[in-house]
Amino acid sequence: MTEIIHVSTTRHEEWEGPKRYIRVYIYDTLDEFRLNYSPWWRDRDNRNDMLGAVGCFEPAPDKERHINGQWIKTHDRHWAGVMRLTKGWIDVQSVTHECVHAAAAIWRRDVAPKLYLGEDCGPNEEMLAYMVGDLSYGLYSKLYSEELV
Repeated sequence: MTEIIHVSTTRHEEWEGPKRYIRVYIYDTLDEFRLNYSPWWRDRDNRNDMLGAVGCFEPAPDKERHINGQWIKTHDRHWAGVMRLTKGWIDVQSVTHECVHAAAAIWRRDVAPKLYLGEDCGPNEEMLAYMVGDLSYGLYSKLYSEELV
């Protein structure tokens, strides 16, 4: 059975953007994960890159897009995208890795279309670190409170 949970960013002084949430699907098996990740991934030129994947993050579309047999509309402006994880493969490394992708998608949507953090740990990198921290903490809290790992 696939579990679905939601986690979100919080608002920080450095970031004036809206609070964003991600939908997280947790699959029981790798086969289930691979059957369900978006046609957007399966149809990419470099889809072979996904053959070893145990998780992924798909940014929310800017326009309507067909995902898993459903048309997803973009009227929910607080939705940042979908993270997909596989039981047995969920650990700090995989969750944080996917949260970086989620934070980068939020950055591109709300802060700047290109992700340039600068040469030093300045305000841009700090904002990204807050987003990753929010998403990782929120996701791990829910994973453990709902005994999904």
